[in-house]
Amino acid sequence: MQIAYCYKSGEIEFAETEETLPEGVAVLVDNVTDYPALSDAEFRELVQTKARHGYRPGVFNYRPGVFLVPGVPEAASGEEAVGKLHEWHAWAFPNAAPIFFTLTAGGSR
Repeated sequence: MQIAYCYKSGEIEFAETEETLPEGVAVLVDNVTDYPALSDAEFRELVQTKARHGYRPGVFNYRPGVFLVPGVPEAASGEEAVGKLHEWHAWAFPNAAPIFFTLTAGGSR
């Protein structure tokens, strides 16, 4: 099982179980309920191809393996970031379950 989630910064990562999800993240999609026909590797590739490839802030060097929700890192407010997140999710995963947020204060990345 793979679960794609993102931090407030928009950085996307993957967890193998719900129990290993960090606190305070937005859960995007998984390959059990949303994409059951995909292997873990195929699922990760799907999410990564829909994401923006990241760069380290203030540095012009490419950071391999960093994937971002487009528009979230640049958002001027939390409200705008959530709007960008929902907009991208609807485009990237139109048949997936809605985004849900873990209910703790962490996830400050």
